[in-house]
Amino acid sequence: MQREDNKNPNKIPLHNEELVSIIWKTSQKRPSLYIIILGLNQQTFQREIMNRSRIFFAILFCCTCLLPSSTLHARNNAQAPDSTHIQNRKTVVLTFDDATASQRTFVAPLLKKMGFGATFFVCEFKGFENKEHYMSWSQIRELAQMGFEIGNHTHSHPAMSQLDRQQIEEEIRYIENKCQEYGIAHPITFAYPGYSTSPEGIEILRARGYRYARHGNDKPYIYGESDPMMVPSYAVHEKDNRTYEFMRNIIEQCPDNGAIVLCFHGVPDLAHNHVHTSPQTFKKIMKYLKKENCRVIPLCEL
Repeated sequence: MQREDNKNPNKIPLHNEELVSIIWKTSQKRPSLYIIILGLNQQTFQREIMNRSRIFFAILFCCTCLLPSSTLHARNNAQAPDSTHIQNRKTVVLTFDDATASQRTFVAPLLKKMGFGATFFVCEFKGFENKEHYMSWSQIRELAQMGFEIGNHTHSHPAMSQLDRQQIEEEIRYIENKCQEYGIAHPITFAYPGYSTSPEGIEILRARGYRYARHGNDKPYIYGESDPMMVPSYAVHEKDNRTYEFMRNIIEQCPDNGAIVLCFHGVPDLAHNHVHTSPQTFKKIMKYLKKENCRVIPLCEL
């Protein structure tokens, strides 16, 4: 006599109990929203699975096994950091613009030594072929291999407010394609060239999956209030004495529910002296961040 389970094509056969057990164990490492919300224990989970349709089983399998656990964690981080970080540590985001040569030769090794994260926003600035001033794409790939984030700073560094939709998309897509060509992760953060923004640009960035976009405005990023597509930042450079004392003051004054995003260029910057930071000043700033036990991260972890 045929078993009743086999008469119903929507029932999961009992010989899949082992697979159910495997999925349960996997769910403990990568919890799905279903399990979190219902608070199922293993026995209830197995009973629910055995009584559900194959379609439900497939959906649950995808949610549990195929969705990386980092996805939910990253989204929660985007809204607010751990309360321990808020109470005990200042959060500082390091960003570097324009793919200057010194970012690979001087900045990256120092950050790696100190255990700091950072985002390098790359573009092919006018004069990009001068490798005394700018990195090659092979060097940019080395930064990614060292564990740093590579962000999008457009192809040619134009003012976004002066571009139409098609031009904006072409500028953004160029860097995405170069990253793909060199085996670099698809960018999820963006820096507006010259801090120039546009409603169309923001719309395009959202549609292309960007999570954060940095501009200027000299104020802290406030969790739960600031727009992640308009992340404020402070430019750090020798001009106007925006160096060590300036940086220390803004970090000390940062509210508990905020983060400081710093924007550097070359260290030194041989092509653009007006955004230059000396190696000595940069070292002093990094030592301060280390001494104060700041949480120093790339923009994608804001």
